[in-house]
Amino acid sequence: MSKIIIPDIPKICKSTTSHFLKYFKANQKPQDAIVFLEGGLELPFYDTDGEYLFRQESNFHYLFGVKEAGFYGIVKMDGTRILFLPQLPESLQIFLGPNLRPEDVKRMYGVEEAYYDSQIEEVLSKLNPSMIYLYAKGVNSDSGSQPAPIRTKAVYKYSTNETELHDVLFEARTVKTKEEIDFMRLAINGTAEAHRACMKYCKPGMYEFELEAEFYRVAYGQYGMRNFGYFPICASGNKGATMHYGHAGHPNRKIMEDGEMVLMDVGTECHRYATDLTLTYPINGKFTEQQKTIYNIALNCNRGCEAAMKPGVKWYDIHELSNKLMLKGLLEAGLIKGDLEEMYKNDVHFYFMPHGIGHLIGIDTHDVGGFNLGIPRSDNCSLKKCRSNRVLEAGNIYTVEPGIYFIPFLLESGFKNEQVKKYLVESEIRKYWNFGGVRIEDDVLVTEEGVEVLDKNVPRTVEEIEAFMKH
Repeated sequence: MSKIIIPDIPKICKSTTSHFLKYFKANQKPQDAIVFLEGGLELPFYDTDGEYLFRQESNFHYLFGVKEAGFYGIVKMDGTRILFLPQLPESLQIFLGPNLRPEDVKRMYGVEEAYYDSQIEEVLSKLNPSMIYLYAKGVNSDSGSQPAPIRTKAVYKYSTNETELHDVLFEARTVKTKEEIDFMRLAINGTAEAHRACMKYCKPGMYEFELEAEFYRVAYGQYGMRNFGYFPICASGNKGATMHYGHAGHPNRKIMEDGEMVLMDVGTECHRYATDLTLTYPINGKFTEQQKTIYNIALNCNRGCEAAMKPGVKWYDIHELSNKLMLKGLLEAGLIKGDLEEMYKNDVHFYFMPHGIGHLIGIDTHDVGGFNLGIPRSDNCSLKKCRSNRVLEAGNIYTVEPGIYFIPFLLESGFKNEQVKKYLVESEIRKYWNFGGVRIEDDVLVTEEGVEVLDKNVPRTVEEIEAFMKH
């Protein structure tokens, strides 16, 4: 049965534009100033005439919601939005369908004005802005990349500011509007239902890619979510110890064996908003004692972190809490030994979870603004893996994804490290050598009181999973 998710694009983008302008302090800017943004372009397969499925530039999408390539946009200080669309050759209608007209664009995207891109100079001349703010300079803290060069040379006939817009857009996007939150709830629910379907479908003897296909059948076939937010990770057995399994070199092709677990880290994009959930469960529906031990440690980390999250709490503190809870669990399981504080100071946890506790999520899977302006990343072995150093605010949406992995390369290096090996119980750890890993990942909204787990309809405890997977 179709449960297709249809976004109200004008409503969402009016809310994000208003939200952005508050961060931009538009009421303190010259009222004849404008923001000028360039949408994304089609990308070819190298030197061929094939093209990747178009994905809009994220900040352009945030303010306009346009799904087509080659657009440009203006935001005035009073919130008026203007779009410019490419005037395509008439003959392209044979291949692409009827060409859009300005009146179509106004209706589809709820903007006040729309023109062809050939009219940009004319409109700029009429507006005669005292300042044009451009998305031109700044660095994405996750990728290290900078914005593409500005294509529209006509803007440089006016005074321009190329530095302010980047950071303000990123800051605004860290706090979601009510309309964004309502929409992301729907998208995350659809992703959760696709995961639930995979749990029911899963059985020994299948290929991992059969689970990937089942996920897509539900996410796209029932909810209309065509795109993944990142390549799907369907890692069974010891492949669960490979953080980004599922890439081109390891494309989810292993046969899932009886007695193994599968780590399913799969998320969709819906109207460009990402979801990111990870479930780990036994392929045959029944946990072994060994699996139960590691799973419950990870679940305790997950639940403990979510219980501690609220406005005013530092994300670094959530990451540290996860590591300390994990060490406590591993100590009780007999995999490590020694004083907990000493083990934490010596980064013993890093050898079992070499990544951060989570990240902001929104229009991008690793959403922007994770690092407060002017605050450098920590050089601590553990904290430098974090994708955020923010203090939590209501309206943030974070993933919470503690994991415990048995990565031979990493553990062997621990056994050779004089500062670390005295805490590792090698004989016990080697019993888990082909275990793989467990990751439990929720998408979590920070509220005024605490948090709301947005994927709460997926089974998480050992008992819930075993009951749900009974065939």
